[in-house]
Amino acid sequence: MNLFLYSKYKHISVNRKSILYCLIIVFTFINYIGLAQPDQSFISWYGEQIEETKTATYFTDNLNSATSSFNLESLNQDFTSEFFLKSEYTDSYYKILCNYNQQSLFSVLAKWFSYKDTYESLCEKHSIPLELAVLPLALSAMNIKAVNDDGNTGLWQLHYLIAIKYGLRIESFYDERIDPVLSAEIAFKHLKNLYQITGNWTMAIISYTTGMPEFRKAKDQCNCNNPDSLLLFIPQKHQYTYPMFMAWLQITDYYKDYTDILPQVSANPISETVEITDRVHIEQIQGLIGITLNQIREYNPLITDAVIDGRKESVPFNLPPEITEKYNLLKDSIPKFLDTIYFPKPQSVEITYTETGGIAYNPGSNYERIDYIICSGDNLGAIANRFDVNISELRDWNALNGNTIYAGKKLFIYKPVEEASKYRNISQNEVKKNEKSPIPEGSIEIVYEVKSGDSPYTIAKNFDGVSDKDIMSWNNISNPSKLQLGQKLKIYITE
Repeated sequence: MNLFLYSKYKHISVNRKSILYCLIIVFTFINYIGLAQPDQSFISWYGEQIEETKTATYFTDNLNSATSSFNLESLNQDFTSEFFLKSEYTDSYYKILCNYNQQSLFSVLAKWFSYKDTYESLCEKHSIPLELAVLPLALSAMNIKAVNDDGNTGLWQLHYLIAIKYGLRIESFYDERIDPVLSAEIAFKHLKNLYQITGNWTMAIISYTTGMPEFRKAKDQCNCNNPDSLLLFIPQKHQYTYPMFMAWLQITDYYKDYTDILPQVSANPISETVEITDRVHIEQIQGLIGITLNQIREYNPLITDAVIDGRKESVPFNLPPEITEKYNLLKDSIPKFLDTIYFPKPQSVEITYTETGGIAYNPGSNYERIDYIICSGDNLGAIANRFDVNISELRDWNALNGNTIYAGKKLFIYKPVEEASKYRNISQNEVKKNEKSPIPEGSIEIVYEVKSGDSPYTIAKNFDGVSDKDIMSWNNISNPSKLQLGQKLKIYITE
């Protein structure tokens, strides 16, 4: 019970003290229940990491060979650690693990054992407890590409700023936090630093998970060294790591003598490293040197995007040894292979100044200019519809500040060269005030009701053989902008 909070408020009146005392009890009980029974979002996220680990890990034998199963009796109930304080919630988290798919759990455990010796050697190098090698089981379920809601990444769930502080390279296309060994080295350095600040390894793990600002805030509120009490004061999303770590600590202690029943993890594929010094798309590499995209991803887990940019700093790239020679022969050709598809060059934009000082834009040599003489009754919306362009484009091309245009003036309209011909022949005087379109012989008269956004041009598109000029003529319309919502128009169509 957090009675120490009560002692902080001795100056409060008796009634208020009673209320405060009750609130502390309720707060503690709610958080206790939350710790003992984690919310579904954590259980789902952790389960996803377990399945990702199983899917992404290669085994030399079938997972069905793992005949054992997790059970509560497997735990050494008398298990103690010299360095880590016991958590009352360990059994609860062990039971949670037992509810996951057993084959998947054994794949996670097998993957951890494949790194065990490396991680424990690093622990010895940094003079820290060997048990810390177990931490990625609790943090990420051994999924090298795990990313949590805070953006922490990799087996060791390193925060971006911590990784940068210790010298890891993180780009939009390359992330060294995904490297299982590099990230472990950084994690152990950071944990040792946290131990020196907090004074014990339990608090080092909790502060590693929460970050020092949240940890200090919780310590100020709790003023205790008991992990279960402290966990009640940290954000819920960080409460689960320590008891989960203690559960995995007991599991790995038990299974260290039974690794023969676990599936064997395949060794990493043999590779050779080249340096990418240009900007390339992985499909350019695939297309030119004959390596599959799956192979590229398998050999290069640190590559996080399809585009790799080594122009500022070269990027290490792993290849099967049998392909390396071909890559070296063709490496200068790779950036040029289908480069106009993967990296299309932006069209140059020409700027011209009008007589009034306005700035007009020309979209470039791939477009043909069409000169359109504004007719009486024209408006920008109708012209834009007629030429299948946007009003904003008409404004940009002609340095117009608003929608006002004048009959007889010239508008510049740009269409892609390959499309220009079908717009070039649009009549400059489609609408003539006194010209009547004949009613076709044998036609049927229908009545069309004007809808929001309609113009004679858009309406005409709905009827074969009918032009906007016809609609305006048949209905004595001289100004298309004067169409009214709900107005009835006569239209003549032939069968």
